[in-house]
Amino acid sequence: MSLTSFPYILFLILCVTAYRLLPQRFRVPALLTASVGFYLFAMPAQLPVMLIYLWVIYILSIGIARRGKRGTPLLYLGIGISVLYLFFYKYLDFGLSLLTGPGNDLVASTVLA
Repeated sequence: MSLTSFPYILFLILCVTAYRLLPQRFRVPALLTASVGFYLFAMPAQLPVMLIYLWVIYILSIGIARRGKRGTPLLYLGIGISVLYLFFYKYLDFGLSLLTGPGNDLVASTVLA
């Protein structure tokens, strides 16, 4: 779904409206649900990977909150995991296409399909 498409604009309007109308305690779960829903619409086969990623980051955030300043290594670990996750899904195919030539979508054809 393109960020300038009509379905995305409708999705965004619905999410913002729901966020503003919901009580404070339901806003974060609503945003998480909307995020997973958007991801599910874009790449439904990768939903288990996304849920595992969210679970790991959630566990790390609990550890950071409990340890305070001593949670800094967990913070760096969470940032590293997030950067690797982003790199794999966003930039790996581009980097490999630089090595193999244009038109060879290695990741898209093998992993993401």
